[in-house]
Amino acid sequence: MEQQRTEVIPLGENATNRRGFLKQAAAAGAALSVIASPAAFAATRKAKVYTGKRLDRFNWSFAIPVEDAENTAYFVNKFLFGPQEGIDLRLNSGTSTSDFIKLVASHHYNAAHPSVFLMALVKDQGLPVTMYFDNMNINIFGFAVKANSPIKSIKDFAGKKIAIAVVGWDAIWNPDLAAAGVDPKSVSYLVTGLGPGRLNALNNGAVDIMVTWNGEFPVWNWQQKLAGKGTLRFFSGDTYFKTPANGWTAATDRLSKDRNLLIRAARAQAKSMWFVKTNPTEAAKIFHHYLPQIAKHKGEAEQIAADYNNTGFLGGPDGTLANGLGWNSRKRWQALLFDKNEVIRFAKQYRFKG
Repeated sequence: MEQQRTEVIPLGENATNRRGFLKQAAAAGAALSVIASPAAFAATRKAKVYTGKRLDRFNWSFAIPVEDAENTAYFVNKFLFGPQEGIDLRLNSGTSTSDFIKLVASHHYNAAHPSVFLMALVKDQGLPVTMYFDNMNINIFGFAVKANSPIKSIKDFAGKKIAIAVVGWDAIWNPDLAAAGVDPKSVSYLVTGLGPGRLNALNNGAVDIMVTWNGEFPVWNWQQKLAGKGTLRFFSGDTYFKTPANGWTAATDRLSKDRNLLIRAARAQAKSMWFVKTNPTEAAKIFHHYLPQIAKHKGEAEQIAADYNNTGFLGGPDGTLANGLGWNSRKRWQALLFDKNEVIRFAKQYRFKG
């Protein structure tokens, strides 16, 4: 188990020589330059913020596998904008839904990316973590059905069977049901395991609906099309339950001590997300340089990356396009906190161990 991270890390296993790191990044830059205009590529290299000789290691944790096109922005962060901010972003995935937050509280990770529903639970249980960078100003969680399904909206879900990957995921999607006027007790859940289990259950008729989210939905929709099984339709929970979704969360007692480190890492991520939004093809090229076997069909990675990153950018006077990425929408947080007791009640289906 790795020890607590500090802001200034000496050269060695916990830090990377900036020159050596940028040699790794050069491959991504070369891949980018193949398809980006010289001016566009030069623009990504001009805005240098960090001029030191080492990169500070930043351990970041999340639930989905690293080998997922949803993570395109993190590859852009790691190899382009992170080094500009003096950050060596380390991607950690594969830990359980509960453990990856606990490992932040214990200082083994600098930050994690939980949903606000999970945050409602951990705060209720007194886990000392704080969400400091709200980078998804929309409820990303939703549902998918087959294109020929008679289901027209979430309001039609009563009495239906829904596929979830692991026990406890219903805690995330139940508030969407309740907001749409559907009693969560009126549906039943089938736990299918991680991987393609949810889509398989939908296709073989074991369930009527599968849970999913912005960014993941295009993954399944592509698989469905490539298998010759038609397409899927997506129902966004944001239609009825307008809340934030996920945000960067750090140990509360490290917010002051690691302030500079946390801000630089978040700033690099904000730049990366904007880059993916405005340059999805170029961003996908970087992702594919390291994981060429993932989402390899023309347009596939671009669509996945664009869909996921669009969750951070909303228009209107209360949106991030007007106020900047990381904007905390009081209206959306109030929508969540207004129903806080219900969210916590649903979320208590998670059981932390240890």
